[in-house]
This record gives sequence, structure tokens and C-alpha cells, in this order.
Amino acid sequence: MLIPKDSGGMSSSTAFLSSVLGALNQSFELGIEQNNFFDVLLPFQVKVHGGAASGAEITSSSMGGYNWVKRDLSKTPPVLERKNLGKQDFSLVIGNTGVVGLTAETVPYVRSGFNGDNLSYNEVFDRISELVGAAERAIKSGDAKLLGQLMDEDHELLARDLGVAHPKLNKLVDAARKAGAYGAKMSGGGKGGVMVALVSKDSQERVAKAIVAVGGHPYITTVGGHGVQTH
Repeated sequence: MLIPKDSGGMSSSTAFLSSVLGALNQSFELGIEQNNFFDVLLPFQVKVHGGAASGAEITSSSMGGYNWVKRDLSKTPPVLERKNLGKQDFSLVIGNTGVVGLTAETVPYVRSGFNGDNLSYNEVFDRISELVGAAERAIKSGDAKLLGQLMDEDHELLARDLGVAHPKLNKLVDAARKAGAYGAKMSGGGKGGVMVALVSKDSQERVAKAIVAVGGHPYITTVGGHGVQTH
């Protein structure tokens, strides 16, 4: 699948960086293990994203699968924690708004809000952290219904409390939910870009058509596939 230019939220920049490093690694016999791609690529991702990045996408882009990733910033240097969550057969419909949303703009936007009201923002971040923990358990158990509910709540926090959604993003999310998705949320930095809907095989075509009906461009796909592969 070709990744469109206005695909903010598909982690296209990280996928590109991972593939380029994979090609260079093979061509020049650099000997970099894929589980060490993170250390090489994080500085580039930070620059692309305007001075801050979690790095979570690097693990999934380079190694594939479902992953829990956390950087412990309380330690010097920061310590990377990650674990693979096993194999599951989840299907997605990605809805592209066609609106360019730049992570390099939304990161400073959220940081500015946080600096103005630490308490309120920390409450939101704490709840999102709880959702991540619950989502980890849902992924491990293959509970698509619960995972969808968690996605819905996460979107509302990002859209309402952090203000990083976009009217068209919300329209696509609402359409996917009404068409039978387990859940749907924005992806990436927001302010445009894409949303993702967790769907069943029976509902994926219906959800895709609903996204088209409200002006989005859908992609039916799966998640948790291979990481970097060289040929």
C-alpha cells in the first residue's frame, strides 16, 4: 500500500526511517540488530516530531507485532522498557481525513497547555495510562469488544480534554462507530491525519463505506504484522 503524503497518524515517517536503516544495515553490513533500531532512530524521530517523541512506533515498525513500550525518563540515561504482547488477529479500517496534521505542531500545543495547568493535564495523562494498561490486557486476551471501548474513551480524552482532534476526524470516528466498529479513535498527533477503527471481518466493508459517506478515504487492513524485512 502506498502511504499518502497527508497520512499523519500512520507512523509513515517512522516506517520510512526503519526501512531506510534496514536497507543501509544490509547493504553496508553494519551489524545493527533490529531490537537496537530504537537507539539509532529515536534522535531522528524526535527531530521529525518537533523535539519530542515516545519512540513507540519504532519498535513496531522495526520488529513488528503488538508491543508495549515505555521510556523511563526518571533514569539517566532514559531506560527503554518494552514487551511483545503476542499474536492476535485484529482487523482495522483506517480513515484518512485528507487534512494535513503535523505532530511537530501538536506536540508544542499540548506542552503549552500542560505548562499552563499541570494538574488538569496530569489527570488526563493518568487516565490514558490506565487505558493503556487495560488495552494491554485486552490485546493479550484477544478481547476486541473491550479494546474497542477503550479506544472510544481514549479518543474522547484526546479530542475533548487535550483538544488535538479535528472536526473531520470526529466525523469519521462517529461514522465508524455507528456502522458497527468495536471502537474508533484518532491516531498520531491529531489535528487531521487519520483515525483507526477496530472492526470484525463482517463489519469492515460497512465501516469503510460509512467513512466514504462522510468524506474520508478508507483502508481495510490488519495490524500486528512483520517488521523490517530485507530482500
